[in-house]
Amino acid sequence: LPPRRAEEIIRGIRFTPYTPKTIRDERKFLAELEEVRKNGFACDRGEEMEDLRCVAAPIRDIRRGTVSAVWITGPASRLTEAKMKKYAVLVRQTALQIEDKIN
Repeated sequence: LPPRRAEEIIRGIRFTPYTPKTIRDERKFLAELEEVRKNGFACDRGEEMEDLRCVAAPIRDIRRGTVSAVWITGPASRLTEAKMKKYAVLVRQTALQIEDKIN
């Protein structure tokens, strides 16, 4: 999604907090989205469910549109920040391997 289109969509979002870690404003959300674009993966550090963490990467088609995603989820007690960094690389590699197979 082009950045301008993403910004248009985000302007219409009501940021409902689910946990104390939920991103609650447009500026922080856009900064997080930019990090996701730069890194090629996204992390959930308890933003939706306080005791869960996730790492996800998009699977893109030949036109570079996102058609699916691959992710892992685990309890925050086991999926530490250090492990999230390690698994982020593996999740991204897995997404790229799937892309190679489907394109």
